[in-house]
Amino acid sequence: MLAASALSLCTALSGCGSDKGKPLSDFRDASELDSMLYYYGQVQGYDYLKRASNDTSMLSEEQRKLYLDGVRAGIEALREGAKNEIYNQGVRRGARIAMKVMEFEQEYDVTFTDDVFMESITYVLMHPNDHTNGIAAQRTFYNLYDVIRNKHRSNMRKEAMRNLTEEARELKLSKIDSNLYYKIIHKGSGEYPHPGDALYVAVDFEKTDGTNLGMPATERVIVGAPGVMPIMNHIFTSLTKGSTGVFATTADAVFGPRAEISGLYSDEVLIITAKINDIIHRDEQSVEESESDAPSL
Repeated sequence: MLAASALSLCTALSGCGSDKGKPLSDFRDASELDSMLYYYGQVQGYDYLKRASNDTSMLSEEQRKLYLDGVRAGIEALREGAKNEIYNQGVRRGARIAMKVMEFEQEYDVTFTDDVFMESITYVLMHPNDHTNGIAAQRTFYNLYDVIRNKHRSNMRKEAMRNLTEEARELKLSKIDSNLYYKIIHKGSGEYPHPGDALYVAVDFEKTDGTNLGMPATERVIVGAPGVMPIMNHIFTSLTKGSTGVFATTADAVFGPRAEISGLYSDEVLIITAKINDIIHRDEQSVEESESDAPSL
């Protein structure tokens, strides 16, 4: 009802599209519906400002005007086809497709040709008798998607290795293997941990610019346990009790395909500072300790 009434608000209040907007008191004889819609608009405006508190670039006048232009375009696009729900369905689907396309372009650094997409969907819809089963097209789509995704991941891994090698050289770190470099900044004593040993650790994750990733601090882990990242097992077994090391690796090595979900690029270099405070060897652990669920890391 609110979306369908948007045009009446523009007409009745005759303020839709003004550069600066105006308070409700400036409108003459505003009805209850007009007033309700006015405050609905205010709620939407405050929602934008709330989201902008987490992204200050959204607060610039230019960005606020662009957002208003987008809102106006969306309302007008739907209102043009108000008498035809099929048109509105197309507008809504087109907006969702555009959002997905832009996300894909950003993630995989590619550019879509809109004409190719439109020629394809038009060909199917204008020749329905020739397109009665979409399973083959769906299968081919996902196969090609996997090719693009795997090629992208391969390129990102190569870039990650270049970035890691350069960062390790700058920090004067020694190589453990192709995706892990380190140096000991505080020497400990005693043996190295082995699979099954319980460790009491302190671990910190940062980007190369010093930004802390804010990952939850885990104090106790079991070497080789299912919940422990393989790269972390490698890090822990490179330290002795009481030692602290600085390690450089990549977001891909730590998170794999989940790097982007964590707000990182796969080719980013991560700096991990790890310290082993204590080691309880497997044969020294009580039944309760060995069977307890260790936090994942």
